[in-house]
Amino acid sequence: DIPRAFESTGADSLMLARGAMWNPSLFDRSSATLRPQSEMLLRYLELAQKVENPFHNTKYVATQMLTGCGKSPSYQVMTRAKDFAALRAAVDATSTDSVI
Repeated sequence: DIPRAFESTGADSLMLARGAMWNPSLFDRSSATLRPQSEMLLRYLELAQKVENPFHNTKYVATQMLTGCGKSPSYQVMTRAKDFAALRAAVDATSTDSVI
């Protein structure tokens, strides 16, 4: 697909955004290192609740942020969450998990 995209658009470069989905601090130019994924997840949950994003949508995106981690313990705990408080607790409880 990538060669076809170059050919059909005439683009000189291409960006794949999976890394940004897993940790959006990738775009933070003020730091040379990524912030911990747990920090990014908690910030996302805070913003989602502030703008009244539906819980099921928020949970879906939060679990997708862990997709790079496979079916890790963090992912398993998050999939059982039933509300925003449970999602935050899942992130807090697993923030020391080496795959989060």
